[in-house]
Amino acid sequence: MHPDGAVETETLALYDHVRATTKGKLVVHGHSFGSFVAARLASKRPLDALLDQKLQAIDNRNALRAYQGPVLIINGVNDVQTPLVTARELFDNLNNPHKRFEAVAEAGHMTAMTKTDTLRAYRAFLDGAYN
Repeated sequence: MHPDGAVETETLALYDHVRATTKGKLVVHGHSFGSFVAARLASKRPLDALLDQKLQAIDNRNALRAYQGPVLIINGVNDVQTPLVTARELFDNLNNPHKRFEAVAEAGHMTAMTKTDTLRAYRAFLDGAYN
């Protein structure tokens, strides 16, 4: 079995288990490689909300094409692994009225979630995603 297939199989099984044992809303958050996993999950299962950090436009555009739930894309302005323009291109190409983009100043690929402004945006997204 291809390793990517194993990751997808395990992700789907984990989601199905958590969905079956969780009451209320279930938010999926992916970071770095996890954003690819989260985007693929969004194409396979109904998510209540999706918070993806540093999504690659080329690889995730198709996976997110039909997803219409709330989505927050976070990208560090100084991220050299996923440049801001790449994440912004994905955001701009999402045909989703429930999308939000956060460009995090003075943040790189792994540090965006450590910034106060990011955490504020993250909380605001969670607070407003279901109103």
